[in-house]
Amino acid sequence: MRGGGWSAGGLVAVIGAILAGCAGPAPAPPPVPSPAEPAPLGGPARQHSPPAPPAAPAPAAPGAPPSAPQAASAPWPQPAAERTDSPARHAAAEPDAIYGEPGARLRALIAGLPRRPPGGGLAGPAEYALPPERIGELGELIEACLRRKPQGTRSPSWLLRAQLVLESTRAVAAEGELAEAERLLQAGEPLGALRALARGRAYDAQLVLRPEAQRLEDAAREQIGQRLLVLAERAAAEGLLELAGLRARQATELWPRLEQPARELLQRLAAQRQTPRVVVLPFQDYTGLPEAVAGWEQLLLAALAVHGVEQVLGLEEYRRLLREPRPAPRLRLLQGELVRLEQRRAAGPAAAWTLAAERLRALEAERAAERARAPEAVAARLVLAAEEATAAELARVERRRSEMGLEPARTELALQPLVLWLLEVRWSLHDPGAGRHERSGAWVRAEAVAAAQAASGRAQLLQAAADAVAAAVAGGTGQRSERPHPDRIRDPRARLDAQIGFLEAEGGAARDPSMAQAVLEATGYSYAEGRTLLDRLTLE
Repeated sequence: MRGGGWSAGGLVAVIGAILAGCAGPAPAPPPVPSPAEPAPLGGPARQHSPPAPPAAPAPAAPGAPPSAPQAASAPWPQPAAERTDSPARHAAAEPDAIYGEPGARLRALIAGLPRRPPGGGLAGPAEYALPPERIGELGELIEACLRRKPQGTRSPSWLLRAQLVLESTRAVAAEGELAEAERLLQAGEPLGALRALARGRAYDAQLVLRPEAQRLEDAAREQIGQRLLVLAERAAAEGLLELAGLRARQATELWPRLEQPARELLQRLAAQRQTPRVVVLPFQDYTGLPEAVAGWEQLLLAALAVHGVEQVLGLEEYRRLLREPRPAPRLRLLQGELVRLEQRRAAGPAAAWTLAAERLRALEAERAAERARAPEAVAARLVLAAEEATAAELARVERRRSEMGLEPARTELALQPLVLWLLEVRWSLHDPGAGRHERSGAWVRAEAVAAAQAASGRAQLLQAAADAVAAAVAGGTGQRSERPHPDRIRDPRARLDAQIGFLEAEGGAARDPSMAQAVLEATGYSYAEGRTLLDRLTLE
């Protein structure tokens, strides 16, 4: 249409409006402004007017889904962390409502941390650290707060800072224990240094990987092992063979490089157990005649050598061995008492043997009463041995008296004055390593000799007693004492040695836990775990 002046763009717009009116009322899309159309030939130029603002959409019915334009204009959904009703914002706004008393105590405990360094700059672990004694409380509070934290939420800043304080406190405490271990080692206290290192590892498990910590531990273990070997040598010198063996094993357990000297010591201990020496101790003299029994010890030493008892020592040689630095061999102590040495005069042989029978019957009654009063089992057995020896001697004397009655009376013999000697000796072979008497016995003898030969008769009686005791020691005769319970031993070191021997012989701690606990407290060795516990080990 040349005369109407419609352009192609205007025609398209009119057709679109007609089609939109047929479809229903709807807001027209905003037109794109176009430049002024050129005027047709011979006519003025046309200018389009600005579009009208779109009409407001009609409100939707309740429950109906929004229309496309409404959905497009709705805001983007907010993140969960930014919603006003989210657990994270609620916990940040009101921490006491979520974390309660543990959270309040934890915030009060770390208040003021970190402490800024005086010169400025960043705070290090020392500025975040609390005293080491607060580590347990701090860890418990953090665990309680973590249990209360809502699932799927981030920890608040004060809880994260508390965890940093805990790590810093542990690190600073470990450094302090490392410095304390160095100081104790320089002061000659290796056991304290080893315990300080153990505390440091409890604070920081990575401390064991540090070269300076490993150096201190090796030096402390070496010093402790050498000290334990010295204690083992000392115990062996005192005859405490079980304790010496335990100390040697402890030394190799703490420092394996001491295995060679420890093995040599254990071999010497085994040799001492196989070939013990018998030490003759002075017998207690209750005879009231010290000049009469002055040579008893020499008689007994000679009799033991004659009867084949090897390595017999007198008291002076035994004391010399104790003064030597090397360990003494295992010892058995021969000890006892000269109970009585009586001298009675008689008119003749018949009267002498009658007097001996009467005296032995009186002794037999005394022994029975004494055995009833014996406070300890060992003493009761010794009295019983003396009672049995007295009864045997009484039977011999009765036979001798009957023989004298059957003999023809001779005037010179019947009128000759006689001297009756009555000797009683008690003895015991004591093993200090085991804390018990290996065997014990008693010897009673009555002899009648001429008054002119009283001295020689007394010497023969003492010699007969020495031979009898030596034969019993060499041949193993006599009453064997039951092994006493270690708790009955009075000497604490001998009791400890007996406890160790008892545990090793009976199978360790399973049968007697109380005794194993006593050994653990005294030496630091646990029979239940089979190892040395450093927190119990002592070097006394």
